[in-house]
Amino acid sequence: MKTTFDLTTPEGKMKAFNAKSATTGSLKDFTGELIEVTGLMTYEETVEDGFKTISTLFLKTGEIIGGQSAQAYAQISELVDVVEGMDIENHPITVTIIKSKSNAGRDFLQVKLVSLG
Repeated sequence: MKTTFDLTTPEGKMKAFNAKSATTGSLKDFTGELIEVTGLMTYEETVEDGFKTISTLFLKTGEIIGGQSAQAYAQISELVDVVEGMDIENHPITVTIIKSKSNAGRDFLQVKLVSLG
């Protein structure tokens, strides 16, 4: 699990729990929009045939959105590293979700960083 917040605090534990159980939307529903983000989290969840990767964005509006796109997971994981040491909770970053198509014709999501607070 990678996050932009401290998982050892009660607030951080609550955010992680809510990211896993109370998402209010999907990354794909925000395609093309400018999104102000106050927190990021990526994690793996065990399923019958292995595991799935989950990406979660905490929005300035209070919404929590997530998705299972492998590409978005990799990019959001990297973005956690990019914003390390920054106070994005009080100075949100801006991203946009882009829908792309692979050479095989499959749709996938990408995350574009627009502004670092």
